[in-house]
Amino acid sequence: MKTFNAKVLSILKSRPHRTRNKSDDQSKDTLIEFWRLRVSYPEPEAVYEVELREPLKSFASNKYTVGLNGLVEFELFSDPQVRAGDTIQIDAYEPGEKIFSEIPGAHLNSGCGDRVG
Repeated sequence: MKTFNAKVLSILKSRPHRTRNKSDDQSKDTLIEFWRLRVSYPEPEAVYEVELREPLKSFASNKYTVGLNGLVEFELFSDPQVRAGDTIQIDAYEPGEKIFSEIPGAHLNSGCGDRVG
């Protein structure tokens, strides 16, 4: 995992999205708002699985987010209180690294090539 200082390029608030909830035989409308945060990070030649760091991480959707060409977008469910030009920190994982590191007891260097004796 690497941690980058990323520059906020834009933050856009979506138009409210209306969904129908048909619970208890009553039709209810729910308005959903979200923000789309676009940032750039300093390694444009690499592909990473990227996630925000706290406190912004708690606002982000659980969508799988991939950074390409030094750019990444996040979908947030609350106003992140950042603006274009701000610098934030993001965590970047090599493809497959995050999944592998979340398995209890798994290590990237499992010692497969080590000799005993």
